Amino acid sequence: MSSQSEPEIVDRMQSHAPPKNLSSHYSEMPDRVRENLILRRKIWPRMNVFNENWMCFLAGETGDGKSYAALRLAEALDPTFGPHRVTYSVEEFLEIAASDLPEGAIIVLEEAGVAAGNRNWYTVANQVLDALTQTWRHRNNGAIMTAPDFDLIDSHVQRRFHHLGIMVGKDESAGISKARWKYIQTNNETGKMYKKYHRMIGDDGVLRRHKWMKFQLPTPELVEEYESTKGEFTDDLIDDLLEKVRAESKEAETEQLSPVQVAKEILDEGRVEEYISEASGGEYFDRALLKMDYGVSEDESKQIKKYVVREADLDVM
Repeated sequence: MSSQSEPEIVDRMQSHAPPKNLSSHYSEMPDRVRENLILRRKIWPRMNVFNENWMCFLAGETGDGKSYAALRLAEALDPTFGPHRVTYSVEEFLEIAASDLPEGAIIVLEEAGVAAGNRNWYTVANQVLDALTQTWRHRNNGAIMTAPDFDLIDSHVQRRFHHLGIMVGKDESAGISKARWKYIQTNNETGKMYKKYHRMIGDDGVLRRHKWMKFQLPTPELVEEYESTKGEFTDDLIDDLLEKVRAESKEAETEQLSPVQVAKEILDEGRVEEYISEASGGEYFDRALLKMDYGVSEDESKQIKKYVVREADLDVM
């Protein structure tokens, strides 16, 4: 039996104390990282000290400030970050993630696809993130994803995120937004996922629970370029959606039966009796039922009635 003591195994996310020898890296940290305990101890070191990736999800409704929060967080962690690393589709995100990125580089995947009504967005995002998080583990880069709802991400993909920020509000006059901030911990035996607040000993030696992350506005230059590129993407996306709607409308018009086709269908399928109703004056051909079943107009229903009455030799009103 070895006389040497067992190595200490530490969960860095759960640890109250800073990682050993982290102070030797302080000079390498961006100013904003040094000023924030969570960034300094839990996020920046993952990529820049321990050579691991970092995945973050910012959730909130449109207008909650999560897009600007993501930009501010990205530029605080990564001095090389710019609008060229903001992506608006999972395909674009995957392409940049596979490129030759510098250490600690951050990519942002924006919610624009969701906001524009792409119902397939979460399905595609799940597939891409599943593949990415399995192959990206050896990369020392970070990704921030913004979308309205974390719960629509598959549970096995959720477990691969390291932090979850839930936007709770913003003060537009002060230019500050706020998120409830938790790290994600998974029990590898049960697969159960836990969302926990960081408990850390601060620089003053006091153990506290850190529940919030506050974000100032991104730099004006980044905001201007971001709004420009997002506007271009949104315009293109709206054009694509409009083209799709027009194509579907045209297809629906093409598929709609003509009055003669409707009449022939009723005759061929032996359904004439379905449209014969009774009134005090006798039997009549019920055009109201016809309009309800086929969505035809008043004039079209009259044409259909004439055709059916003639071909079926009906004695009805």
